[in-house]
Amino acid sequence: MTDTPSYIGLSDCVEHEDGSATYKVNMDEKARDHLCQEGLTLILHCAAANVDIADVYDWLLSQIPKDEDIRPMTDEERQRSKEREEANKCTP
Repeated sequence: MTDTPSYIGLSDCVEHEDGSATYKVNMDEKARDHLCQEGLTLILHCAAANVDIADVYDWLLSQIPKDEDIRPMTDEERQRSKEREEANKCTP
């Protein structure tokens, strides 16, 4: 049995004057269940390691490469990327 992909999509974002925002998120039951499971797992790991979840998010954000750290793709990498994109296209 093939595991079918599940998607989470953002369909609407309304920014408010106070700086907050309201987001409308669409997902199927499989995505919802997976999101809940992964979120709970993260919280439990943080609790077991006595790590504040905000520190985990800060660390994750620090891992995003800065523009000066990103090198241009080679022609070979660009071609492989196009091939992977074509192979992974979803048809409705």
